[in-house]
Amino acid sequence: MAYKVIIVDDNHNTVKSLLYGVDWGLLNLEVVGTAYDGGQGKRLIEEKRPDIIITDINMPCMDGLSMVEASLQRVLDSKVIIITGYDKFQYASRAIKLSVFDYILKPIDDEELLTALKRAVKSIQKDRNVNHQAIGVLKGRLILALMSGQDLPVRSLMGDTGISKGSCVMLVAYAGDGFSQPLLQRVEYSEHLVTGRTISALLEEKLVILCISEEEDISWDMQLKEISAVLCKDDRTIRIGRSRGYGLNDSVKDLYLEAYEDMLEGHGGKTPGEMGADPRHVKTADLQAEAAMLADCIKGIEDYEKTYAAFKRCTEGSIISLQVMSVIYCTKVIQKHKQWAVYLDSAIYSAIQNTSIEMFGKWLKSFLKAVDQARNQGTGKSELILNVLRYMEIHTLENIKLEQVASEFYVSPNYLSSLVSKETGITFQQHMMKNKMAVSKQMLDDTRMRVEEIAYAVGYENYVSFYNAFKRLEGITPSEYRMRTRE
Repeated sequence: MAYKVIIVDDNHNTVKSLLYGVDWGLLNLEVVGTAYDGGQGKRLIEEKRPDIIITDINMPCMDGLSMVEASLQRVLDSKVIIITGYDKFQYASRAIKLSVFDYILKPIDDEELLTALKRAVKSIQKDRNVNHQAIGVLKGRLILALMSGQDLPVRSLMGDTGISKGSCVMLVAYAGDGFSQPLLQRVEYSEHLVTGRTISALLEEKLVILCISEEEDISWDMQLKEISAVLCKDDRTIRIGRSRGYGLNDSVKDLYLEAYEDMLEGHGGKTPGEMGADPRHVKTADLQAEAAMLADCIKGIEDYEKTYAAFKRCTEGSIISLQVMSVIYCTKVIQKHKQWAVYLDSAIYSAIQNTSIEMFGKWLKSFLKAVDQARNQGTGKSELILNVLRYMEIHTLENIKLEQVASEFYVSPNYLSSLVSKETGITFQQHMMKNKMAVSKQMLDDTRMRVEEIAYAVGYENYVSFYNAFKRLEGITPSEYRMRTRE
């Protein structure tokens, strides 16, 4: 059965050229309708529910991106190919949210269009042959491992059915210009691996790819170079970093931090000549030295002005450098004051979320206040509850019950329930829901995943239950969150 295509463009000659200039049958495609403005296109989408939408942007009645956005619930699985005379960066933000599959500038290059259509068909076929629910769970576990900041072994991501031995490597890619994010999201990673499996997740502005093989002595160089080449094919501004090969008992956090530092140095399978000069490039060694010095003499919130100024000076406006230095700083503080770890562990992940110097300033104040509280043992939470909350966070996707957690910490369920409510102000179930929503929001930023898949991945039995819980807690629907305006 052929995959359905619709064409929407206000230029009749363009529609005619596309309609008769492509051998649709050879690609296993069928054009089931054409439209000449966004309003007609929206109605056509709702009627035909196409697999591929080819559309212009600037059209009467409704522009192409607004047309797709208005039909979002109907076209979650559609591959959108934009054909326009407008510079792509003008529409970068909206293209990211809609996960535009490809972007072709007029005049149309026939070979470029053919390549885009072949890739779209291949992607559709792959989507329909994949267990999305199982992949969603793996993505959720990877995101949760990075969010928790805990030393969780790679093996734990695979669950009970995971492989028992092997090796792994991680690749982290970052696109600073924004538009490159859809490019990162649509790379077909598995084609570039000889053996094993991959888990990929979009985390803030970074694509994280974890590659796992059942072979313990595999060399990853060739595969990662091929992935890097695909990522950088259309955009030379993408930065890539990779970890060394690790065993499955090593921690996800260690792989991530190593790949992240490598990204800052500009390696990631590319030679220095291929990488090109970066005017804001900062050596990791310099960041490590400064972060270690600040960590050695840390006092608390009284350090704020001095520490903020040092970070700003050392990172020279580079957000990547700011994030890396923050992680090093956190790690050094915890290494020096191990008794504070229970209070500060989560700060490592939140440091990676800083995407501006202003966000960093807020994070630094929060971190230094936590240092003061840790020094004075004044968090208002007992060590038992802090450990319970960390345990709940790590096991967020497992639908653990109060009785299980109470048994893990050798207390009665009633006592634990009462203590959680007293010390945190919310119930055990509210904590679990809050944790699930935190993972859900990260997954919603990855527009490859359907909302239904995310619902199953975070432990809900059906879409409706997830939808209602998300709206009740966040005040908007999952789809509205996905389409929100990002600052």
